Amino acid sequence: MKPVRRLSALGVSAACAFAVPALSAQVTNTLDAGVSIVRYDGFLSSGAASVSPTLHAEAPHASATARGTLLMFESGNRSLQGSLSGVAFSPSLGPIRFEAAAEAGTSAYAGFDHFAHLLGEVRLHRMSRNRGLWAGFTAGRAYDTDSAFSVHGWEAGVWKRSGPAWLSAAWTAMRVGDTTFTDAVGRARWVHGRLETEGSFGARFASRGGGHGAYGEASAVLWLSSGLALVAGGGRYPSDPVRGSIPGRYASIAMRLGQRSRAQRRDASALPASRSGARPPVDATAASSAVRMELGRANDGARAIRLFVPDAVRVEIMGDFSDWQPIPMVRTDGAWEVALPLRAGLYRFNVRVDGGPWRVPGGVALERDDFDSVVGVLVIP
Repeated sequence: MKPVRRLSALGVSAACAFAVPALSAQVTNTLDAGVSIVRYDGFLSSGAASVSPTLHAEAPHASATARGTLLMFESGNRSLQGSLSGVAFSPSLGPIRFEAAAEAGTSAYAGFDHFAHLLGEVRLHRMSRNRGLWAGFTAGRAYDTDSAFSVHGWEAGVWKRSGPAWLSAAWTAMRVGDTTFTDAVGRARWVHGRLETEGSFGARFASRGGGHGAYGEASAVLWLSSGLALVAGGGRYPSDPVRGSIPGRYASIAMRLGQRSRAQRRDASALPASRSGARPPVDATAASSAVRMELGRANDGARAIRLFVPDAVRVEIMGDFSDWQPIPMVRTDGAWEVALPLRAGLYRFNVRVDGGPWRVPGGVALERDDFDSVVGVLVIP
């Protein structure tokens, strides 16, 4: 019981710590407040009010996330969950990257069922700009009110990016104490402007004590402004012996207050850029002296990026702020311009003129990204 209580204090306090500073990191935080209809297997449907805070910090080599969820049911009972996770990546070794991750979490229902877990994970990634594969191993401990169980498992998967879509397929085999199960899951994510959609479909098999069958979930986030979004989701999820949850169905709708994260997916296509390790020197000819850039302000606190390109017919820009999808710029007052809702931080980008190669404007700092491509560095103070 003591480990559960200690992890409960850790997870809940971390998930609610909205104002914790993070050195050398870009921090985003959100708060979702809404309503849900939940039906756990074997129980009647119940309405619930929900509050979910999330804090995320992103640094060049690593990221950390704290989150919590409070559900208040019609019966007066409540469910409380909290977790703290972190992930770090090695410098790239050609197409190879190593990942190490850790997670601590806790949950409690109605004041009498308590669960907690401590997990560590290592992964090996092989990737290119638009596709990759990985394999990994997980180990740790899971706790319920009176017992502790060892946890270990294997996983492997592939992913592919195609335009604004991201697709993946993964296989996971887990053992929690005497419970064993295997999951095969496919996921898809699509981002277009202010709309973010995500869905998954999976099946559980080769299970002993972990349940069987198919499951799936879908969600959508529509950003109404830079700090306000409408969030909707629903589906069926399986039991999770690691985190102490039973299978069920749900539908939810909520309002999200906070900042839009620019690249927080925990997949190989969003690996943080490495600043260490041996890299080939950056060739200064990758910068185009014929293109000059200027940074200004636009309406609603957005940043205006202006490019001065003589005699250009079409100019595009892309970067981690657009998930590396091209954004067309508009000619105005002798320059090409686009307004982007960029928060303070560091961004990587390239520009293209009349369908030519992607280059860096003259006078902009250069660096190599994780795929040994040369990109420009834009700093928003």
